[in-house]
Amino acid sequence: MPGFDLARSRNASGVEPRSAPARVVWTTCLTALCVGAGLLVGCPNAGTQAETPVVLGLIAYQPEPVGADFGVQMVQADRISVANNSGMPKVCIIDSGYSAQHEDLRDQNTAPAISFSNNSGSGTWNQDSCGHGSHVAGTIQAIAGNNKGVVGVVQNVPLHIVKVFGNDALVDGGSCTWTYSSTLVDALNKCQAAGAKVTSMSLGGGAKSRTEENAFNNTYNQGMLHVAAAGNDGNRLTSYPAGYAGVISVAAVDANETVADFSQQNKDVELAAPGVGVLSTVPWLDYDALTFADKSSVIGGHVEFSGRTSGITAPLANGGLCDSVGSWSGKVVICQRGTISFFDKVTNAASGGAVAVVIYNNATSDATCGDFSGTLGDGNSSSVPAITVSCQEGTTALARVGQSGTVVSTFTAPSSDYEAWNGTSMATPHVSGVAALVWGCFPTATNVQIRNALDSSARDKGAPGRDPAYGYGIVQAVDALQALGGTTLCSVTTSSIYP
Repeated sequence: MPGFDLARSRNASGVEPRSAPARVVWTTCLTALCVGAGLLVGCPNAGTQAETPVVLGLIAYQPEPVGADFGVQMVQADRISVANNSGMPKVCIIDSGYSAQHEDLRDQNTAPAISFSNNSGSGTWNQDSCGHGSHVAGTIQAIAGNNKGVVGVVQNVPLHIVKVFGNDALVDGGSCTWTYSSTLVDALNKCQAAGAKVTSMSLGGGAKSRTEENAFNNTYNQGMLHVAAAGNDGNRLTSYPAGYAGVISVAAVDANETVADFSQQNKDVELAAPGVGVLSTVPWLDYDALTFADKSSVIGGHVEFSGRTSGITAPLANGGLCDSVGSWSGKVVICQRGTISFFDKVTNAASGGAVAVVIYNNATSDATCGDFSGTLGDGNSSSVPAITVSCQEGTTALARVGQSGTVVSTFTAPSSDYEAWNGTSMATPHVSGVAALVWGCFPTATNVQIRNALDSSARDKGAPGRDPAYGYGIVQAVDALQALGGTTLCSVTTSSIYP
């Protein structure tokens, strides 16, 4: 019986970020995380194991924003006002749960109501042990107008949550375990029983199941619209359920509308959406910083599987690439990203006596030179705290070598924060959200009509027409409305409706 994993790619290698495709696992979660200087490495896409704590996408730390993320703007969702939400279809999120306590997500007591289903073995629907489901939910419907965080693709959409991954243990490095194909079919049945018209599945596996295929195709023929991640293995293989005829397969693009390295390319890819650096909601606060003697500081990300500290102060030392052991006893060592893995850098620093490690980005490994997150890799660990910072922040730290610095790396849960992740997992809720938004403007339309409108109006990218990388192109909410004709339920603006 095939299984599924979440889709997220991770980078632990320390080499060029685009020198190899990001591997992602899904039917648990489809996301991507950095494990090194740039080589994107993900969970094994065996179809039987979910991504680990990082199973949610590339987590590049960013300060708390307020307003619509680039993804909402790219898919034109910020230009549609819904006059009457009564026709909004229910979206069923099959994932790792939902953080009802998050400041930017609706709780179960706020209309429209959130319904839910639990599966034995995966814990409670509103306890998201790895944050993946909460990140997906934020992309779909993070609250607008509350002067907090981000804005979702569609507002006031009814949700049904089916938790199939993880448990109730929201801890640092909390995991989302794999699930079975039969569990996914059961989840689909629960979505239908709850009255959902759209399913959002940021998950997948490599094995095709006849039972599963029949379930998705039958419910599609009965009027549901299914959306799933194409996968993050960076190859040309098809993943499931995205590969079934009754499911829209979603590829990931970056802020420049270029298909992501990790996004799987095949004949089943139907639409593309933002899936790189997507900022959304997470049920914890991961605070990582380096503070200098003058009280100024730089903020970064935690290197997964490294140590934590509430504050350790020591002289700053320049370790270069940290590709060999140096004389760093009692120092906070500043390492440049590149050449070797993060694990090797931290190990070399620790062997040289370092009490903490700060790894800064470089243009060779990442052209953006911005914030990023890393991991020591599954099976590796270090008691030495390690954080990551941008190129600019690395330059700031190097200018203070010889002075004292304090490294803080703390994890608080449950809490409310925002992280930018990569993965077809992140692209999928953009499409399911747009589908719900457009359907809410045309509540009498059929699922086939909504699907055809999304396909025919997509912004064509890559080779003309449908292609294996982008499908029909990047989903466009406004253009899909126009493809369906006029409606009095929604209005379109030429600029964003959000501040």
